[in-house]
Amino acid sequence: MRSFVLAFAAAAGALPLAAQAPAPATAMQQLDWLVGEWIGTGTMSMGPNQQHEGSIVERATRHAGGHAITLEGLGKAAQASGDSIVVHNAFAVLWYDAEAKAFRMKAFRATGHTVDPEIAVSDGKIVWGFTDPRAGRIRFTVTHLPDDRWHEVGEASRDGATWMKFFEMNLTRVQKQAQSGH
Repeated sequence: MRSFVLAFAAAAGALPLAAQAPAPATAMQQLDWLVGEWIGTGTMSMGPNQQHEGSIVERATRHAGGHAITLEGLGKAAQASGDSIVVHNAFAVLWYDAEAKAFRMKAFRATGHTVDPEIAVSDGKIVWGFTDPRAGRIRFTVTHLPDDRWHEVGEASRDGATWMKFFEMNLTRVQKQAQSGH
């Protein structure tokens, strides 16, 4: 009888573990194209008559069994002095919230602030945005082009109707990346 009780307790303890197994990441499969390392060029306006052109590297890596993707971007522009300045410094975590049935993103800004933007994912396109107290509405549109290129445009609007482009990058995939082991 005692062995029956122990076997039952062990089986009952295993049930919650089986019930907690993650569901397939079908929503995240829409972002399979994003995973890898990308290089290219970009332009960024940092104020009137302050447009910088530079080289950009973006890395998108899967984590947590494919249920989250980290995005890391760094862009540098060469200066006349031979030095370079950072004109693009991005880090974000992107995941699908199964309970809310919506994609979520947490973006970390170079200023030390974070942003929880609205995000929409469709076939080969990601549009995300937020409100900035200084600039108004900010949105970024990331498009996966047919020749395996990443094109992204950043725009700002004070009225929600007229948009001014302040950022653009064109990247080419240099490496597909496997899922992180962490």
